[in-house]
Amino acid sequence: MRNFISKLSTGLSYLDKWPLRKELAGIFPDIRVIIATKFALKSMPGVAILSICMAFYFRDDINISVLVLTSIISLLIPCQGLIWLAHRSEKRLPNSLIEWYRDIANKLTQQGYHFSKNNGNLTYKDLGLILKCACQNLDKDMLKRWF
Repeated sequence: MRNFISKLSTGLSYLDKWPLRKELAGIFPDIRVIIATKFALKSMPGVAILSICMAFYFRDDINISVLVLTSIISLLIPCQGLIWLAHRSEKRLPNSLIEWYRDIANKLTQQGYHFSKNNGNLTYKDLGLILKCACQNLDKDMLKRWF
């Protein structure tokens, strides 16, 4: 249970760290998953409550079991997105993205920003952090070069 909760919190923190830029949407599936997960986090509790209310309203044995099951599943949909994001955040970057990460890190270092050095164990979380910093702090001409 503790591992499940830590995965959810890891996914939730990764959800906030990844920049939501349309230029990145074609490259990384993370943005689509983040948007869907944010939508599910907002809407699925309402669906679950509506299902439970309908079960009490209709008072039919078959409908109650189906509607309770629907409410449980609707509460688990955001968890699926958070677990996918947690898994993705811990995944190591491929070599092509490591070069891209280092290029962006060098440009940000030249601009006066400093990052902790990773010895080849770069993950998608690290990439998300540096992309978010680059999107917030570099000018648009510099960003066009990478996106």
